[in-house]
Amino acid sequence: MAKQLGDFGQYWRMVWQQEVKKIVMLTNLVEGEEVKCEQYWPQHYQRKIYGDIEVVCTVDKLYADFIWRKFTLSKVHSNSIFLNRQ
Repeated sequence: MAKQLGDFGQYWRMVWQQEVKKIVMLTNLVEGEEVKCEQYWPQHYQRKIYGDIEVVCTVDKLYADFIWRKFTLSKVHSNSIFLNRQ
């Protein structure tokens, strides 16, 4: 996916523009020895800028069968903030 999207800036811009409330990822990053997906979000308590969108992972809770994350998105050089849950 990164080969198509570069630094995932287009992906996070789409999440921002469409005001996406939930993102569901149906695979692990690695299954067995095979890479299934690239990590397109920052680590817990980290912030990363993707294009013109800053993404902060504010919650990262591990459950038996899934991980629940909450992100705060903000537009760089703007006061707009958008909350997203994955």
